[in-house]
Amino acid sequence: MAPPALAPRSVEAQRFVPLDLRFQPMFFLAAAFAAGVALGRALPPRPLLWGISAVGVWLLSFRARRSRTFVPLLLVGYGLAGTLHLQLAETRSQRLQTLYDRGLIAAGEPARVIGRLAAPPERAPERVYLDLEVEHVVAFGRVHCTGGRLRLMVAIPDAEARAAYERLGLRYGRRLQAL
Repeated sequence: MAPPALAPRSVEAQRFVPLDLRFQPMFFLAAAFAAGVALGRALPPRPLLWGISAVGVWLLSFRARRSRTFVPLLLVGYGLAGTLHLQLAETRSQRLQTLYDRGLIAAGEPARVIGRLAAPPERAPERVYLDLEVEHVVAFGRVHCTGGRLRLMVAIPDAEARAAYERLGLRYGRRLQAL
C-alpha cells in the first residue's frame, strides 16, 4: 500500500517565512533591546556599569565572530544597551529631582538657579510663570551642574512690580538667574 499523498500547501501558507534569526535579524535585536529596557527597571541604576558591560560584550562577540557564541553574545549586548538607554533617559530628565532626593538642595533653603527660558513667559492675574531649562544650581555654597526643567512663579502684585518685570524684557531662550 502506497503512503498517502501530502496535500499541497496553499499559496498563502508558502508566502510567509518562519520566525528565524537568519530571516529576521532586526526583529531579534529589537526584542533583545526591549527585554533590556524591561529589565532595566528592576536592575540597580548604574549606567556606567551597564555601558561598560554592553561595550565589553559587543567587543567579545565580535572577537568570537566565527564561533557559536557570536549571536547570543550580540543579543546580550543589545539587551544591556536597552538597560543603559532606559537608565540614561530616566536620570537625564530627573537630575534636579535627584539633587533634591539626595539632600543637596532642600525645600525652604535659598538656591540660585541658572538657565534659559524654555518657553515664552506665561501671564496670569498678578503673576507670571516661567519655564526654565536649568543648567546650574548653587546651593549651600556649592555649584551643581545639572539639567532639568523648573517652573517658577513670579508674583507681580502692583504696577511698580509690573513695570520692573516689563523692563527685564524676558523672552524665549533668554539666559536667566533666579534666587
